[in-house]
Amino acid sequence: MTKTLMKSAALILATTVAAWAAVHVPALPKDLESFKHVGSLVIPEKANPLFGVHHFYLNDKGMAAFGKGGPYPEGTIFVGKVYEVEDQAGPLNEGKLQFYTYMEKNKQAADTGDWIFAAFSPEGKLLQKDAKKDCFECHAPQKASDYVFSKPLK
Repeated sequence: MTKTLMKSAALILATTVAAWAAVHVPALPKDLESFKHVGSLVIPEKANPLFGVHHFYLNDKGMAAFGKGGPYPEGTIFVGKVYEVEDQAGPLNEGKLQFYTYMEKNKQAADTGDWIFAAFSPEGKLLQKDAKKDCFECHAPQKASDYVFSKPLK
């Protein structure tokens, strides 16, 4: 009986450790300065949760795929910096940093097109979001470009 209990406990522990290892918690890259700027856009509608001036950056891992429009290799990371829009009765200007967006190609995220989606505060703290509802539903129509909106300029 004791051997059976010990085997069961070992199996439960091994399964739990494997499950913990499978969970990937995203973090803002420490080497963000090495990422390349790949595009910018403005979402001017104040009612849109992504209202702001967006600048998108890509790590080296994804640069070759970006030039082809995808598909992206495992480990590709896009980071967006989203700034306030300052409208001073004329041109729109970039205000203070509001938050970061994050996409990482990772096969563990099969239900979101193999992409881990996240958002971070200006201080780099992970914000609680529903990745499937808040991120992937918007990216789903971009399946032909591996769920990525950004495209290289011709």
